[in-house]
Amino acid sequence: MKRSTALLCGLVAFLAFPVAAQDRDYTEGPVMQVAAIKIQQGHFDEYMAYLKSSWTKEQQALKDAKIILDFGIYATTARTPNDPDLYLTTTYANWAALDGLDARSDPVIAKALGTTRAQDAKGTADRNAYRTILGVETIQQLNVK
Repeated sequence: MKRSTALLCGLVAFLAFPVAAQDRDYTEGPVMQVAAIKIQQGHFDEYMAYLKSSWTKEQQALKDAKIILDFGIYATTARTPNDPDLYLTTTYANWAALDGLDARSDPVIAKALGTTRAQDAKGTADRNAYRTILGVETIQQLNVK
C-alpha cells in the first residue's frame, strides 16, 4: 500500500510540473546577439562605410530570407578607453533559430555579397587592423504577462 501511495504521489507531482511551468508571469521573446565593437581613433567613418556596404547588405539578405528578424547599429559613449564605440545587434525568433545557423546563412550571404570565404577572411583581417570585437553576448527578451 505504501509503495502504491508513493508511486501515485510521484505521478501526480510529475504531471503537475508542466502546469506549474506554464503558470509563469512572462513569455519568452526573441533572442538577440549583441557585439561590442571598439574602433581605433580616426577609423570610425571607415568602419561605418563597411557597415553601410557589406554588413547591412548581409543582414538585410538574412532578414529577407527570414533567417533573422532584425538588425541594428547603436553608437555609445565610451566611459573608459576600453569600452565599445558601437553595438551591432542581430535578432532571431528564438534560441532554436541559432541551430544550424551557418549552414542556412552561408549561401544567403555568398549570394548577397558575391564573395568567397577567402575574400571574407581578407576583409575581416583588414578590419581587425582598426577595430576590436570586445565580446558578443546573447540575450533573450522576456515579456511580462
